[in-house]
Amino acid sequence: MAQHNANLLVSGTVSLLNGSAGAPSYSFTGETDTGMYQKATDILGFSAQGVERLTVSGISPETHGVGIEGNLTVTGTVAGEVVAGTQGYFGYDNNITNFDAPQISFGGSENTGFGYNHGANYPFMACNGTLVEFWSVSYAAIYKQLRLYTNTPQGAGVPAYAFQQDTDTGIFQIQNGGDNNLRFATDGTEAGRFDEVQSLHVTKEVVASGLQLTNLPTSSGSLQSGQVWVDTTADHTLKVTP
Repeated sequence: MAQHNANLLVSGTVSLLNGSAGAPSYSFTGETDTGMYQKATDILGFSAQGVERLTVSGISPETHGVGIEGNLTVTGTVAGEVVAGTQGYFGYDNNITNFDAPQISFGGSENTGFGYNHGANYPFMACNGTLVEFWSVSYAAIYKQLRLYTNTPQGAGVPAYAFQQDTDTGIFQIQNGGDNNLRFATDGTEAGRFDEVQSLHVTKEVVASGLQLTNLPTSSGSLQSGQVWVDTTADHTLKVTP
């Protein structure tokens, strides 16, 4: 092996053998198994201690990019920008989404994380190899039950389900759902609720067009105060038990 102890200036092209991860073409005198080599046609490989650690591919627009074998540790800020065009793909999957191997996953749980289906053009979230949720330009689809953690106090002023521009209107439970009631709020005030036996309680008046009531009692004999009944002796009018 020839050794040169000064600057080397070359006019033209330097061609080397492809090399390998264990014997990269560009290496160091004190560590010949660490350096750069050609993994395959149009794929540049980098190795450390004889093991492939990083590849840079430019085979086609669908598969080019940087591949890292192992963990990526960043000290500082990772910054990026959106580049116009159609040549940049992250985790291109040849139009086939594999929820068992999302492109962004976690050590020890490679089938849990975030991915992108290029063919259907949507990002997704997978857990334990199963699709949990995906997002499109029109909607978000949730494939499992959606639960809200209600350990913090809720009320009519801060309903759990609310709206971006109307945060005091929506649906809520009291803390921990202690009474099994589903409550509705408008403008920060409770408007009504369904109780544990599926009865509807309305705080204010019921305004309806064509309201139809069925299976109402026809006598006030054993009704509770405030219950509605039909008086069959007076043109079937509705009455409320005092």
